[in-house]
Amino acid sequence: MEFVVKSPGACGELIQGQIDGQNFLVTCPIERYSIATAWPKTTTQTHELPYKAQQAVAVTKEYLRIVRDIDVVLYSELKDGKGMASSSADISAVCLAVALAAGRHLSMQELARLALSIEPSDAIFYPGIVQFDHLQGHFLRPLGHFPEAYICIFDQGGVIDTVEFNAREDLISKRAAKEKEIQKALTLLVEGLRKGDMIKIGTAATMSAYANQRILPRPYLADLDAWGKALGANGVIVAHSGTVCGLLLTDLKKLDDIRKGLSVEFGNTLTFLDCVKVYNGGIHFVRRS
Repeated sequence: MEFVVKSPGACGELIQGQIDGQNFLVTCPIERYSIATAWPKTTTQTHELPYKAQQAVAVTKEYLRIVRDIDVVLYSELKDGKGMASSSADISAVCLAVALAAGRHLSMQELARLALSIEPSDAIFYPGIVQFDHLQGHFLRPLGHFPEAYICIFDQGGVIDTVEFNAREDLISKRAAKEKEIQKALTLLVEGLRKGDMIKIGTAATMSAYANQRILPRPYLADLDAWGKALGANGVIVAHSGTVCGLLLTDLKKLDDIRKGLSVEFGNTLTFLDCVKVYNGGIHFVRRS
């Protein structure tokens, strides 16, 4: 008996910052996944796993007091170090797969605690859109479901290590400096999600993207915002501690124009990565005999 667990990645975050000293992000899950397959080990063959996935196996077995060896294979559709929640997706998929293969289960809260014991974590494994304390896990607020929409994802190149980024000494003061902007963005986003209003949702994400300029500057942001609006995009989404960004779309009619025009508008500054649908389903699994 084996279990296949799929955990979604992300295109950055809809919002990230702090309010009244409470750090949080708002998830932006997409239909691209980390996929972990696990089963009780019956041979001496060992499958190699990335380091954080190995940690996920270890912390899950320790937490659930699993003695039996579990074999795990991991495949990811997400790029590392880009702000696509690749590590969070890997870790959550592996943790749940190991638990299921051992005849156990993990709640969303348990998954969050295990993931945070390894590194700061996105909460993409929760269904819907959530506001989540990605550093300590002390706060979670479901915000509803995203209307049907797509994100055209671009990459500025390079990689950013999430652990190193969140250890920056200047983050506390810089997060505090943008708190009023983040409060306004969050209020607008909550209203937009409640009403299914893509203009408000896109505006809120764009506000957070601009507020993040004092932490992780993107010289091209204003041009991307204006270019996107001219092509009918509802707003700009960024990885607040990563290298990807995206245009929020309600349909794909302009996708060819976006792909063809990108190199003309931004040269080598941005590279087209993907066009994906926003995802509300959270982590899920299937059992195979």
